[in-house]
Amino acid sequence: MATINLGKIKPLFKDVWQNNVQYKELDIVAHNISGVRHIFICTVDCINVTPTVSNNNNWGFLVKSG
Repeated sequence: MATINLGKIKPLFKDVWQNNVQYKELDIVAHNISGVRHIFICTVDCINVTPTVSNNNNWGFLVKSG
């Protein structure tokens, strides 16, 4: 029977975003913007790319508190 590698298939919460951490696709991070906590999901592997609401190349905006 053939084996199919599905790769990472579920999101993984990585806590607060840090610039020196290698994030993989589907990693989820929290990041404060102007004192408001935002939650983002990594869409492609990246390091030192700040998640912002308008950065659609590396991060997908999920939700913000408040």
